[in-house]
Amino acid sequence: MSTNNNYLEKTTYGWDNFSKIITFIGCILCLLTAYTAFLGLLMISYAFWRSRSRNTMRRIREERMFLKFLDFLFHGVHNVKRGKISLKKSILGNKRKYKRCPRCGRRILLKNSDKENMILCPKCSLRFKAK
Repeated sequence: MSTNNNYLEKTTYGWDNFSKIITFIGCILCLLTAYTAFLGLLMISYAFWRSRSRNTMRRIREERMFLKFLDFLFHGVHNVKRGKISLKKSILGNKRKYKRCPRCGRRILLKNSDKENMILCPKCSLRFKAK
């Protein structure tokens, strides 16, 4: 009777970068306090479960989403460091002002010149003052 020891390794997903990083973060959390140790143990057990999973396509998708998130994070930090993006401008500059029509309830984007003047609702044609 011959046993194939590599069968389990061929059918399971294995350790990828995402599982390794989750395990590393879990180990760090285990060293801090009792509350974070429980969270750390959960992370380590999730990483172990991921490595033994047979649903390889879902594990690949999870790792790709994680790598996309890291890429987005590193590019954001790089752009802020280089001065291409200002944190103040990106947080405060993208706020748009909207006003609801009193009659139909439609949201209308206010332009800078409309903030003190009369606005015309495109849906019900009501004119009202933006405050």
